[in-house]
Amino acid sequence: MSMETLEESDVNLQAADVAAYLRKHPTFFSEEYGTILVDIEVPHQGAQGATSLIERQVRVLRDHQRVLRNQIRDLVEIARANERLVARLHRLTQALILAPDMETVLDLISTQLRQEFHADAVRAKFWTPSAAQRVPAIYVDLTSFSTLFATAIKRGQVVCGQFGVEQMESLFGTETAGLQSVALLPVMGTRVAHGLVAVASKDPQRFAAGMSTVFLNQLAETLGNVLRRYIPEMV
Repeated sequence: MSMETLEESDVNLQAADVAAYLRKHPTFFSEEYGTILVDIEVPHQGAQGATSLIERQVRVLRDHQRVLRNQIRDLVEIARANERLVARLHRLTQALILAPDMETVLDLISTQLRQEFHADAVRAKFWTPSAAQRVPAIYVDLTSFSTLFATAIKRGQVVCGQFGVEQMESLFGTETAGLQSVALLPVMGTRVAHGLVAVASKDPQRFAAGMSTVFLNQLAETLGNVLRRYIPEMV
């Protein structure tokens, strides 16, 4: 950008016009526009281009302020994203509470996690007899299944990460193409897990190992409480 002509939209503003305006309004920087000084650099006219200590300090403070601004902007974006996530989780929780039967609960979980939470695949697996009687397609044998997913089943906590071929096929059957990361949500009864809900993404970082699972654990807890109405063994 030229020092002689500053272009803003379709208006050509001469540097001389800026200077004239500032002379006419000597308190410009001391009023509501004082923060502009943070972003303005005035070269030091010292001997042989020397930089004064004060000027150096001002530069350091400006750099520090830019870093803080970026950090605050990132924190605000995270807060807004979390707020949107909480709202979606609340809507899903309300829908689950009002569901009339187990089939509707499972259908809501599958459709809502895909639509509202952008999951690429969702599967429910239960090893409790009464659950199998209601929805036969979700039944799995606990003996083999607990070997593949011992951590989620025994600890009763959400587990995220990338899983092997055998594990992926036991969860998603032949529809594993492109799935890169998975979150396992244990459906807990009073003491033990009675099933798992697997949520998968094609993004390898979406459900990365070590990620925060606060919201996923809340969803898993909600599922357990809702499904107790339909699975007597969970009480």
